[in-house]
This record gives sequence, C-alpha cells and structure tokens, in this order.
Amino acid sequence: MLKAVKLLILFLAVSVSLFSQNTPLLAPLNPDFVTFLEQLKSGKAPLPGSEEFGTGGMPPPAVINFDSYLKNSKLKSTDFDPVYDMRTTGLLTPVRGQTSNGCWAFATIGSVESQWLKLGQGAWDLSENNLKFCHGFDYDRSFYGNHFMSTAYFARR
Repeated sequence: MLKAVKLLILFLAVSVSLFSQNTPLLAPLNPDFVTFLEQLKSGKAPLPGSEEFGTGGMPPPAVINFDSYLKNSKLKSTDFDPVYDMRTTGLLTPVRGQTSNGCWAFATIGSVESQWLKLGQGAWDLSENNLKFCHGFDYDRSFYGNHFMSTAYFARR
C-alpha cells in the first residue's frame, strides 16, 4: 500500500512538472506569405519566373526572430576570406539544369549531396523532383517552394 502511494505521488509530481511548463509560442505569420496565399486562391499569384518571386520561390510562412538567442549566446565573430569557391574543394556535386522552377529543391538537395561528400559518404545524385512533388504541402507542387518545406520534408523522413 505504501509503495502504491509513493508511485502515485511520483506520478502526480511528474505530471504537474510536465504540464506546468510554458507552452511554445507560434511565430507570427509572414505578411508576404499571407498575401501570396490570397493571390494563389484568387488565381492572381505571380507565376514562377516573374520578377516578384524569381524562379519559383515563395515567401516563408513565419517570421522567425533569433534576437533573444543571439543576445545570450557566446558566439564570437570571425573574419573569413573574401572569396570562397566551393568548386575548388571537391565537395560540390555537378550542377543540374533547373527547367521547372525548382530552385528551392535544387538548393536543398545540392546541400545534402555536398554534406554527404564532406562526411565521406560518396557522390550521390538525389532526386530534386521527389522533393518538389512529394513535399506534402497543398501548394502547386511544381512551381512554389521554400526552405520551410524542405525542412519539413526531411523532418518527416
């Protein structure tokens, strides 16, 4: 009986500590993203390749602010060489043609391929189209994208 009471007290203490933590706050919506969605619904969204959205990128959904993190971090500034050409490192996979407004997907996949080269995993030719067409968002799968969609794609495995 005493053991059951101790377990109940432990359970209540853990439950209270779990549920009393501050809940995370949502980042504020990006006004450009809201405008983009309204234009998309009305059929007046800028076409990929237009001056407004370049080659298929769309505004990210949230505005993320790292100011409070940076104030408290112990990061130090450093000087970098004025020129860095990744082509000279051997850590860059071949450049591929982007004929269907998937700059965001090509940038993401190229980064992963380069990171794998850096880690000694060998050269891979991953599918940008898999990211573009299987990202799981409702937006036009072949035209619009951003780094949030790439992150969510990889987070879902």
